[in-house]
Amino acid sequence: KTSFYELSGVSDILRGATDADETAAAQQLKATYGSQRLQDGQRAVQLFARDIFRRKSEIMSKLFPAQTLQRMSGMTITPEIEAMIRDPDFELRVDVETDSTIMADRARHMQDYTAFLQGTSQYMQSLPLLAQMQPAIRAPMFKLYGAFAKGFRLNRQAEEALEEIIEQGAEPMAPPSNGPSPEQMQHEQELADKQAQLEASKQQSAQQKAQMDQMQLQSKQQHDAMMAQLKQFSEQMNQQHDANTANTAAMQSEAQRQHDADEAAKQREHDGTIAARESSLAAGAQQHEQGLASLNANLQAGQQATDVQVTGLNTMATRMKVAGDLQKAKLGLQAAKAQPKPLSAARK
Repeated sequence: KTSFYELSGVSDILRGATDADETAAAQQLKATYGSQRLQDGQRAVQLFARDIFRRKSEIMSKLFPAQTLQRMSGMTITPEIEAMIRDPDFELRVDVETDSTIMADRARHMQDYTAFLQGTSQYMQSLPLLAQMQPAIRAPMFKLYGAFAKGFRLNRQAEEALEEIIEQGAEPMAPPSNGPSPEQMQHEQELADKQAQLEASKQQSAQQKAQMDQMQLQSKQQHDAMMAQLKQFSEQMNQQHDANTANTAAMQSEAQRQHDADEAAKQREHDGTIAARESSLAAGAQQHEQGLASLNANLQAGQQATDVQVTGLNTMATRMKVAGDLQKAKLGLQAAKAQPKPLSAARK
């Protein structure tokens, strides 16, 4: 990952991943280096956008009706203007000026602009004195100023204004009039230097304020990014919590349904077991009653047989007793017959 960033030229400060312990100079150096590595790609994108606008302008100027162009531009398209833009040799020069700098380069460009304005102010203040002493060097001095000014990266308006200044400086200077004395000019020069210093101090203060505003803006952007991340994380946690709650509710519902089904199955099984046991008990009771009835019948049959036997035995005993009594009586009679009668009895 680090090697990829080193090869691509995307420094950590451009990715918003700076180290808080680094100095501002180190961060500015990395930002400058990173922006320089990206300038070629930015320039290619700028040229691509410019070429697209050029093609669009050519298509509109050659193919769009005059009424359409008039409504789009808000200008009156006269027949002369229409004939001019319809001319095949007529070409439109379209250029696109873009801000090719990133946020980290603006402070550096502000410093360059401040240095350019300070140098211009001091140079223009000393130029009239030199031009009064040597009028012939006035035009070369303006050309020299233009050569140095082109070393700064200025926009098109500044370059056009610079060309006008050089052209006006190349014109011959008007004859000197009864102006102030050298002492007054020196005093004015000192006042101008002090004014320039004051302006420089104001510009430096403005630059520092711009840097502070930029730092505050970056801090606010970082804070907003962190708040957005926290909000997104909170939303994700809420969604996850809702999903977990729904899953838990579904699991509880499924568990309750399963529990109810198990309870119903257990109840059915229990009811079946009780019914089987009741049926078994009923069958056992019926068998027991049948056994008792059979036993009672057997007991009654046995009792009847016993009663019959007892009756028979009683009858037999009675008969045997009667037979015994008769036998005794018979034996008594026989014994009585066999004994001799006494005399008294015989006399009677």
